[in-house]
Parts: sequence; C-alpha cells; structure tokens
Amino acid sequence: MPPIAELSIPGVAKTGFAQVSPSQSGVLFTNSLNPLISANNQILENGAGVALGDVDGDGRCDIFL
Repeated sequence: MPPIAELSIPGVAKTGFAQVSPSQSGVLFTNSLNPLISANNQILENGAGVALGDVDGDGRCDIFL
C-alpha cells in the first residue's frame, strides 16, 4: 500500500471550486453526442462523471471522464 500524503489546508482560504482554463489545467474535454442518441436518452447529455486518482503510480493525478 502506498504511503498516505498529508494534505495541508490553509486556514484562510475559501472553500469550493474555481474555474481554470484548458491552458492552465492541460485538460480540454467536450461531451459530444450524436443528436439521435441524445434524443433517445437525454441523461447522456449530463456526461458520466469524472474520477481522479494516481492509477498508474507515477505520482501524478490521472483524470477519467
């Protein structure tokens, strides 16, 4: 089992999320669907979600969309 890294959280920072551009994050993703498929199942337009974790053990966060 890999060692657990301690997370340091500043006491004065605001909580929540901040939007960053693809040039800042290195991630560019668009949920593109065929109109016929989305007409049959509009829930697909919401996307399937996102998961983050170091799956390959290289020390960098992997993103799954």
